[in-house]
Amino acid sequence: MKLNEDFIEDESAVDIELVSPPLGHLIWHRQNENFKFEWRNPKQIAGLKLQVAKDKEFQKITYQKSVSGTVHRVPGVKKEAKYFWRLVQDISGFKTQVSEVYSFQLGMLRPPVMRLPKSNEVIQSAWSKEGYPLAKVQFQWEKRLGVEKYHLQVAPGPDFREILLNEETPETSKSLVELPPGEYFWHVRVSAPAQASGNWPKPRKFTITAPGGAKALLAEKRKKRLEQQRLDRGLPDAPAFRSLDPGVLGSQIIETKIPLLPPEPIEETKMVLLNFDPQEESRDPAAVKKSILNPPTVKWKPSPGATDYEIQLAEDRAFKLVKQTAVVKQPEFTWNEPEVGGYFWRVRAGRGLGKYSQYSKPNKLAVGLESPKVPAEVKRKFVSKTPEDFLKPGPSLALTWKPVPMAESYKVVVMERGSRRKILERQ
Repeated sequence: MKLNEDFIEDESAVDIELVSPPLGHLIWHRQNENFKFEWRNPKQIAGLKLQVAKDKEFQKITYQKSVSGTVHRVPGVKKEAKYFWRLVQDISGFKTQVSEVYSFQLGMLRPPVMRLPKSNEVIQSAWSKEGYPLAKVQFQWEKRLGVEKYHLQVAPGPDFREILLNEETPETSKSLVELPPGEYFWHVRVSAPAQASGNWPKPRKFTITAPGGAKALLAEKRKKRLEQQRLDRGLPDAPAFRSLDPGVLGSQIIETKIPLLPPEPIEETKMVLLNFDPQEESRDPAAVKKSILNPPTVKWKPSPGATDYEIQLAEDRAFKLVKQTAVVKQPEFTWNEPEVGGYFWRVRAGRGLGKYSQYSKPNKLAVGLESPKVPAEVKRKFVSKTPEDFLKPGPSLALTWKPVPMAESYKVVVMERGSRRKILERQ
């Protein structure tokens, strides 16, 4: 025990157990919420004071407050940093430490600074090989300390009802996103663990204009010709419009057909070994499938302009034996009732009314089972044997294991330790 002026520090004191924030954890916090401290006080110690500091010696105390009960909430926490906290008993100005010292890292769930495209930036598109006006747009934002992922969205309207790009990424940029002429809005937020994602910032607007060159001049001449025809016929002016389908440059309207490109799979080959809920004891096939903890999920990159995706799962590369066809809104598909085997899958982008892109190339999906769990005592019996014990007549040796759901048969192989020589093989 050490006496230092008005503070008594007892390093062995653990009368109060600190609960939250836990020791050494990264805590994500929203700026408009109160920050909670919690502890256990089984001895009902009175006169407690909560101390929070930026150093473990508590020379730089940032917060100090007399507390009662076992929960205290601190408003207005804004600064990201590493903190230390403890509880002391304050009696007549003498403070005695009655808990351990816990440290935690505070991360604020505020959006990162958005860099590119800049607000109201104008980007000129170019003619693609297929004859469509497209611009390759790069999105950039600042790196945030402790953040593992960011959530990026791009939409044709500020309400984000129709989302063209919806992606989580560990990077601080997204490059070469192809978009046709029009107005767009984008925003990015912190995507933290345990569904603790931050708030969306105010979206930024940028505009992609039509390409220059001979084709733009032809479009301008065509526009003027149509305007003259309306004047000659005494018709009202054509209403201006902005859409993903036309390219817009001021009052110049270029009629375009935006191509729906085939989605690009994120993983071309995927292997999934199914895990099952150990609490499920029913052998009913429907119950077994519902107890799968990790159903296979395949993902692909979003296609600009797509409103949905059609995915096919087949037993052959030619897709003559289609196992399942599904339409989904997001760029991923989860097979909730999988079957063990090898499969191929492909996906195409849609824009409603039966309009689809070409299919992506076939991708492989293998669904298997975990190996049976052999009890340790059974393993010891086999390890103690010699190869001759399995060949000469004698009492039988039973090999048992827990049944694996969905398994139709088992293969037992006994091999000599230190070599690849098989002693016994049974199906």
